[in-house]
Amino acid sequence: MEIKEIVEKAISSPLFQNWDKKDNYLVNCSFIDGLWQVHFYSKKTRKITSFTVDDEVKQSEDKVFQAEQRDIEKLEIDRVNIGLNEALELVDKIKEEKIPAEDVANSIIILQQDKFPLWNITRITAGFHLLNVKINALNKEV
Repeated sequence: MEIKEIVEKAISSPLFQNWDKKDNYLVNCSFIDGLWQVHFYSKKTRKITSFTVDDEVKQSEDKVFQAEQRDIEKLEIDRVNIGLNEALELVDKIKEEKIPAEDVANSIIILQQDKFPLWNITRITAGFHLLNVKINALNKEV
């Protein structure tokens, strides 16, 4: 499932539809431990509301942890030109160049906004090496 489909599944869920959305906006999407989460931020409450996308959509809320308090940028999901599969292909190519003998044991995938949409992908190998690659989701620039 591509990222825009994941966001669509979250926002079309009855749980999201019944949630008080005012003052909240999309800030990132993350894939950790085999589950996608779609995160919304409220400047007013300074909290993140997360919607876990699985067979069923679930909701949770957390305070934002930051050393320096600042608002989180809105994720411009409609500007994302590079899909997840394409981003993963780039990361796997870099992995084969840098650490070819290592097998990937886990991945952390984040689509966030940092002046532009950005794939922030970390591959964790069986030997506990970390490979973190950031890819501009507009033009594939690593």
